[in-house]
Amino acid sequence: MFISQRGTRLSPRQVGYRFEHWLREAGIEKAITPHGLRHTFATRLYSRTGDLLIVQRALGHRNIATTEIYTHLVDGALEEALERL
Repeated sequence: MFISQRGTRLSPRQVGYRFEHWLREAGIEKAITPHGLRHTFATRLYSRTGDLLIVQRALGHRNIATTEIYTHLVDGALEEALERL
């Protein structure tokens, strides 16, 4: 997903370094990681669509249970989403 100037894939650590740089440039002092951003994306996508399968596909998960962990579902939201399937 992330490509260097040479056209090669960035390592996870390189993405982390760049992410830290972008946070500093934006004046954001809160400690945020790329992984945390992924969790936030999943949770917000689910809250906006209500469709766990869309989130599963967006994250590239094979197992819906993994997607449940990423979306931080609460109070039966997963059960409701699964029943809608």
